[in-house]
Order: sequence, then C-alpha cells, then structure tokens
Amino acid sequence: MADQRKKIKQIDTLRKVRVIKENQKKNNLAVSLQQKQVYLDQLKYLDGLKNQAYENIKEDQLGEIDLNQMMKYQMYLRQVQIKSIMANATVKDIEVEIVKRRQELIKANQNKVVAEKLLEKQKEILKDEMNKLENKTLDEIGSMIVQNKSTGELK
Repeated sequence: MADQRKKIKQIDTLRKVRVIKENQKKNNLAVSLQQKQVYLDQLKYLDGLKNQAYENIKEDQLGEIDLNQMMKYQMYLRQVQIKSIMANATVKDIEVEIVKRRQELIKANQNKVVAEKLLEKQKEILKDEMNKLENKTLDEIGSMIVQNKSTGELK
C-alpha cells in the first residue's frame, strides 16, 4: 500500500509538471496570436496611409502637376509598399508558428489528460486495496468473535 501511495505521489507530480507545460504552451500560443494581431493592425494602418496618399495625389492633380511632389509621393508609396510586403511576410511566418504552437498545445493537453487518467486509475487501485484490507480485517474480527462465542469466552 505504501508503494501505491508513492506511485500516486509520483504520478501527481508528473501531472502537475504536465499542467505547467500545458500552461506554457497556452501562453506561447497567446503571444503568437498577439504578434499576428499587431502585424495585422500595422497592415491596416499602412493601407490607410496608402489610401490617404492616393487621395492627396488625386487632389494635387486637379491643379498644376508638380513633378517634385509626385516623385515624393512615389517614393513614399514605395516605402509603404515595402513595409506592407514585409508585414505580410511576417504574418505568414507567424501563422506557421501558430499552427506549430497549436499542435504543441494539443500534445501537451493530451499528455496532461493521460497523466490525470493514470492518477485516477492509481487512486482506484489504492481504494480497492484499502477496501480489500478493510474487508479482510472485518472478516478476521468476525471469525474471532465466532470462535470466542463457540469456546464460550464471550458472555
């Protein structure tokens, strides 16, 4: 029975470790999702800048066309486009990382569930052993009472 209790302690410790690992995986996934959202927000902002620049160009074209101003707009739009391309590439990389971290979280969760089931099974085994021991003790007490009655020692 002491061995069984020792096994339960070991399995409970293993379960606690697996819960901690699962929580770490959840946190890692949350960080990746937050990073993705930051870059998506950056893309929205860059699209807004690009649209604003195109509106400014349209307004400037209503009057005289200033070539220097158009060159500045062109350079500005190139920089915005480069930043958008880089942000899109980063979002794709983060999406790959998210898939990987989700898989890790699923595996960590499965490991935790296995440890919990093993712990429950060991507790059931200990409970059965304790019930058997209790029944054996009660049987011994009952047989001692019957023996004492038959020998006349009990009044």
